[in-house]
Amino acid sequence: MKRLSIPTFLRALGVLGFASVLSACNGENAPTNNAYEKAGHFTQVRTYISDQPGGGRCITVDGCFAQMTFSPDGSGTIIFSDIANRVSYSIKKDTLTTTLEGQGDIPKTLKFDIIDKAQSLVRQDTGTVFNLKVSTLAVYKQTGGLACEPDTGISISESEKSLTDAKISVESSYCGYLANIIKPAVCGIPTDKVYVHLIGQDQLAAAAKVGFNLANVDTASTVTQMPCATK
Repeated sequence: MKRLSIPTFLRALGVLGFASVLSACNGENAPTNNAYEKAGHFTQVRTYISDQPGGGRCITVDGCFAQMTFSPDGSGTIIFSDIANRVSYSIKKDTLTTTLEGQGDIPKTLKFDIIDKAQSLVRQDTGTVFNLKVSTLAVYKQTGGLACEPDTGISISESEKSLTDAKISVESSYCGYLANIIKPAVCGIPTDKVYVHLIGQDQLAAAAKVGFNLANVDTASTVTQMPCATK
């Protein structure tokens, strides 16, 4: 099998390093545990970051996964001992099974118990626990405030509510301003102040539908954090 270099692989993914994406094939592979479904696990593409010491690098004798990427069609790629290997996978109830395609550095077949509402995987042959946390992206929306009019615009809680009303989970929020946007010193025009929220990487499209943009991807979207005022 063709091995992928990590830099090439990560660039191709266009996601944060040391992540794990888990999703189920439509229908038969979806877990029956409603707790997974309510949390969005295995019903949509979802990215996870390893919570292990070393950021998912292999520090145990069994080896570990720096990154796991599974697509809804049952194919995927996992980085095991820093080598990217192509696999196929299936999910049956609370067990994730990966099967190596061709040659690679992982065992031909690996089974994992899915525990803690899909926050952890336990390798069945060794008992090694891989703790996972959902990776996040920063999205922002302008406050709607006007220069020289401090009581205009929405509050940060109202901004966050627009996401939660769209069934988008928010990990944390903060206030900021668009660092590279130059505004003229004129009263009554929109300010450069924004609210930033950390959401799951898989929820970016949903956030865009309710008016949020991805932060810190280019000069125009660069946000500098600042203390929150009343508005």
